[in-house]
Amino acid sequence: MRFVNLFILTILLGIIGGITITNIVLPSFFIALNICCSTIVTLAVHQFLFTKKYYFRHGLMLHTFLASISIGIFIVALHSPIANKQHYTHILSANQYYLLQGRVIEQTAKTDFDTTFKIKVISADHQKVNGEMLCFFPSKISSDIIKAIEPNNELVFIAKCEPIAPPKNPYQFDYKTYMERKGIYWRAYIQSIGHINQNSKSKEIKSHIEYLRNYLANTIDKHFNNESASVLKTLLLGKRNDLDEELYQNYVDAGAVHILAISGLHVGIITSILLFFLQKIPNTLLSYRLIRYLTLSIGLWAFALIAGSSPSVLRATLMFNLIGLSLLIRDKGGRFDSLMLSMLFLLLINPSYLYDVSFQLSYAAVFSILTFYPIALRWWFPENKYVRYLWSLVAVGFTAQIVVIPISLYYFHQFSILFFISNLVVVPLLQPILILGILCLLLASTVGLPNIIIFITEKLIWLMNTVIRLIAEQEFFIIRNIQFNTLTLIASLLIVISIIWWRHYLHQKAVKAILISIFILQVVLFYNKYQLSTTEEMLIFSKYKEKVIAIRQGQRLKVFQNDTLSLSPILKNYIKQKGITDISLLKMPYLLHFKEKNYLLMDSLGIYPTSKQVVIDSVIFVQQTPKINLDRMKQDLSLRY
Repeated sequence: MRFVNLFILTILLGIIGGITITNIVLPSFFIALNICCSTIVTLAVHQFLFTKKYYFRHGLMLHTFLASISIGIFIVALHSPIANKQHYTHILSANQYYLLQGRVIEQTAKTDFDTTFKIKVISADHQKVNGEMLCFFPSKISSDIIKAIEPNNELVFIAKCEPIAPPKNPYQFDYKTYMERKGIYWRAYIQSIGHINQNSKSKEIKSHIEYLRNYLANTIDKHFNNESASVLKTLLLGKRNDLDEELYQNYVDAGAVHILAISGLHVGIITSILLFFLQKIPNTLLSYRLIRYLTLSIGLWAFALIAGSSPSVLRATLMFNLIGLSLLIRDKGGRFDSLMLSMLFLLLINPSYLYDVSFQLSYAAVFSILTFYPIALRWWFPENKYVRYLWSLVAVGFTAQIVVIPISLYYFHQFSILFFISNLVVVPLLQPILILGILCLLLASTVGLPNIIIFITEKLIWLMNTVIRLIAEQEFFIIRNIQFNTLTLIASLLIVISIIWWRHYLHQKAVKAILISIFILQVVLFYNKYQLSTTEEMLIFSKYKEKVIAIRQGQRLKVFQNDTLSLSPILKNYIKQKGITDISLLKMPYLLHFKEKNYLLMDSLGIYPTSKQVVIDSVIFVQQTPKINLDRMKQDLSLRY
C-alpha cells in the first residue's frame, strides 16, 4: 500500500533543507539564481536520459533532492526584502532622525506607554525607500490622534530609527530574528506627527483586509464585554492583543492553547457550516459539484483572510481546498499528498513559515491524526452514535498529541496531563461560539444585533473560560520545566517516524528501527542528565539598569538579586530549558566566589570592602556604573591582573 508520493516528499524535504541551510549561509540573489537554474537544467537532462533509457539511470531521486535544496535557497533569497537596493537598511543610518512617509498596515500592540503600528515606509527625507518597519507612538502623543490612525492611512512623521537589537540575556527570546523572518529589520520611535491622510488609496490588498478586520474588531468591542470581546477577536479575527495574559496562560496550562490559535479545527467548523447551507445543491453532475466547490473555496479563503492569514489557517484552508479538488475530479489520491502539497505551496509563497511554531504544530497535529486516528477507530468503534461522538473527540485529542508532544515540549517545556479533558469539554463549545460569533458580525454590520444573541454568546464564552480555569488550577497535573533540547527532539521524532514506518509497511526492519531509536533516546536522556548534574556555570542577566547573577552547580541554582521575594522573569527561559527545579534566592553580596575566582560586586553607591587579604579577579557592576576613583580602588584592593 502506497503511503506517500515519494517524488513530492523528496521535493518537500529538499526545499526544507534549502531553507534551513540559509540560516548558516545566504548567498546573494544572483548566485542563488544561478545555482538553482543550473541544478534544474541538469535535472531535466538527467530525466531525459532516464526516460530514453540511455544511461544515468540511477540517482534521479538524489538529483531531485539536490535541485530542491537549491530551489529552497533561491526562494529565501527571492523573498528577502533586503535584496532590494532601495530597502531602508541600505539607505538610512542607525540612531538618526528622519522625516518619514509611510502607509499603515496594521496595529500590532498597545500598552500604557505606547502604541505600535506596522508601517510600510515610502520615503525618508524625501528620498524613495521601501520596506516594513515597527513604529512606536508614545503615550505623550494625543490619544485622539492615535485612535484616528487606521490601516491604509498615509502618515508623515519625524522618528528616530534604529535596528532591532539582539537579545541581551542568555536564553532570551530572539525578537530580532523573529521579526527579520517577518521582513522587519528596524523600528522607529515617533517624535511628532505632521500629517495623516485618511483618504489615501492603497493598491495593496492586505491594507484593505486589515481595514476590514479593524472594523469588525471595533464592532465586537461595541457589543460585548471585555473578556468576551477579546476571546471573539482571537477566535474569529486572529487578534490576540487584548487577550488577558492570565487567561492565555490558563489555556496553556490546560493543554488547550490550540483553541486560541485559528487552525484546522476552526476551518473544519467553518467548512461544516458552509456545507450545511450548500447541502441543497446536488452532488451528482460535475457542474453542480463545481458550484459547490467554488462556493466553499471562496468562503474558506474569505475566512482565512479575515482571520489574519496565519500559517496554520492558510495550511488548513489550502488542504481543505486540495481535498475538495480531489473529490471534484473523483481522485482517490492519498491524504498525505494533499498535506504535503499544501505545505510545499505555502513554503514557496513564504519560506519563513517554516520557523513559525503554529505552522509546525499545525502540520504535526494533522499528520498525526491522519496516521493514528484510523487505528483508534479500528481498535474500538462504538455502535451508539453518542458514545461514538465522545470517543471520536477523545481519539482525535490523543492521536494529535503523538507527534505534537515532542515539538510542544521543545518550545514550551511543560505538559498538561489533563489535555484530553479540556479538549473533550471545550471543543464542543467552540462550534456554537464560532457560529454565533459569525452571526453577530453579520447582524451587527447589517440589520442590528439582538441582545439575546449577545447574552447567549457571552454565557458560552464564560462557560468555556471557566472550565479552562478550573482545569488549569489543577497544578498537580501540570509538569513544568521539562528539559527538552534539540537532541531530545530529534531522538523522539525518530521513534515516531519508526512507528509510522512499521504501522504502514509492517516490515521487520521497522521494528529494528524502533528499538534503535528508543536506544538513541535513552542515550540522549542519559547524556542530558549527566550534563545537568555535572555542569557548573555562572551567568549574568541584565534587567534594566540592574543585573541578576545565577550560579548553577549541577541541578542547584543560586540566584543573586536585590529582590529575594520573587524570581526575576528574565531567568524563566533559562530555568525551563535546563529543567532546573532546585532554586535558591539570595541577596546580592559584595564578594562572590566561583571556580577559585573572586568577583567584587559593586552597586551604584560604589561601596566596597577595603581589604588586601582577598585577591579580586574581576569587578562586576550590578547596577549603573558608580562614580569611583579607579586609582584609589587599585590601592585599596588586591587585584589579579
